[in-house]
Amino acid sequence: MNPLIIGTRGSALACWQAEHVKSLIEMKTKTPCQIKIISTRGDEDQTTPLPEVGDKGFFTAEIEAELLAETIDIAVHSMKDLPADLGPDFKIGAVPKRFSYRDVLVTNSPMEFKDLPKNATIATGSLRRGLQVKSLHHDINIVDVRGNIDTRIQKLKDNNWDGLIMAEAAIKRLKLDVPYYQFSNDEMTPAAGQGAVAIEIASKRTDLNKILSKINHNPSSIAVEIERHIINKLEGGCKTPVGCLATIHKNKLKIEAYLSDISGTHVIRISDFGQLSDKDEIIENMLIAFIDEGAKKIIDSNREALV
Repeated sequence: MNPLIIGTRGSALACWQAEHVKSLIEMKTKTPCQIKIISTRGDEDQTTPLPEVGDKGFFTAEIEAELLAETIDIAVHSMKDLPADLGPDFKIGAVPKRFSYRDVLVTNSPMEFKDLPKNATIATGSLRRGLQVKSLHHDINIVDVRGNIDTRIQKLKDNNWDGLIMAEAAIKRLKLDVPYYQFSNDEMTPAAGQGAVAIEIASKRTDLNKILSKINHNPSSIAVEIERHIINKLEGGCKTPVGCLATIHKNKLKIEAYLSDISGTHVIRISDFGQLSDKDEIIENMLIAFIDEGAKKIIDSNREALV
């Protein structure tokens, strides 16, 4: 049997995710796998702030090219790095069970968020995170940070910043021993797909469907699909401060979503819940509510400001 070739970026987190998927496939389907490291534009450019780059494929385009060429069979990504609209050539083949979706504040010593000093300096490369944390603590100074997990944590120490906002899933996956404060859903709405791993395939590769169905976690897959659909409708990406979280428990669905202009002066937060079987109606009602609250004006102003 020919091995399944898994394409991934080369960071420690990306490699962990690829190894995790490799283990799942080999354990549940007995299909041998090999991992291929692929460098992307996002790996090569470690300095440009994320809001200034093009959203489409910054961390994925080179990997997708290999999917189409069939030099790899599947690609493994952090779900939040994957554009919400994949286009006709690609699809998400599976979503393993999701890890924590929370955002956290990593600090140099254990500290509660409420105990941050006045005019604290907090590092993040995300507009969504920066604006939400400033809404909680108005005198915070935000500094931009790029790089892989280890690089960002080292910058936190070297610059003596007061904190660094990261995804909790990354810390848990890499078993990092760092102090951090976990934001609640009310304090910070996460990025769509945060904490989930995406297995992307070329749409034409229907031969992979059976294998990937064995490692798909249906509740995680449904939740992520909902989140990505909503931010796609809100034109969310690196350039837009937008977040969405769908949680499923015993056939009950709750969706929380956040949209802001880039100054943080016009913010919309909407949540809704109901039966999972009514998800399409819940989503539609939320999108209508966003429009009623002025989402189009926010989206247009963000687009103009970040051209």
